[in-house]
Amino acid sequence: MIVIKKLLIWMIPLIALVAGTATGSLMAPEKPAAESDTESHSDAEGGKVAGLAEAEKDDHGGDNASAHDGTAAWFSFPNQFFVPIVRRGEVDRIMVLTLTIETSEAAKPGIEAQEHRLRDALLRSLIVHANTGGFSGNYTADAKLEKLRASLKAAAVRVAGADAHDVLIEDLALTDG
Repeated sequence: MIVIKKLLIWMIPLIALVAGTATGSLMAPEKPAAESDTESHSDAEGGKVAGLAEAEKDDHGGDNASAHDGTAAWFSFPNQFFVPIVRRGEVDRIMVLTLTIETSEAAKPGIEAQEHRLRDALLRSLIVHANTGGFSGNYTADAKLEKLRASLKAAAVRVAGADAHDVLIEDLALTDG
């Protein structure tokens, strides 16, 4: 009886460990494509992004086959975007975003020249998104972020035309007002 008790003291944790390991391996999400694929997209030589032929569609939902006709370039706004979230007539919270416009190297000077108009259009789009509940609840849900990305891209295209290939959300933070 004592021997069985001593065996159980050691066997139960061992069984729990094996069961936990097996469950963890079964429940783990599948790993994305080989890391070599992601490395080829981030290798930059002379400003050219390698592997764009394989990436005709990126994670932002847009078809970028025609967006990368030249050397890819990015215009980062020097200041963050601050979007007030108003509830009951008072600023409840503030959404802080860092945005970047994806363009071509040839079109980058034109984008830079329109910085103020682009900033105004993007801020208007962000305020509309906030006023329609886009930043309430789970604001990082795919559906809400896709809607936000689409409205930001539409605003950028209205100002800069086809030179604005995409709007990248680099940082997103919600602060208490």
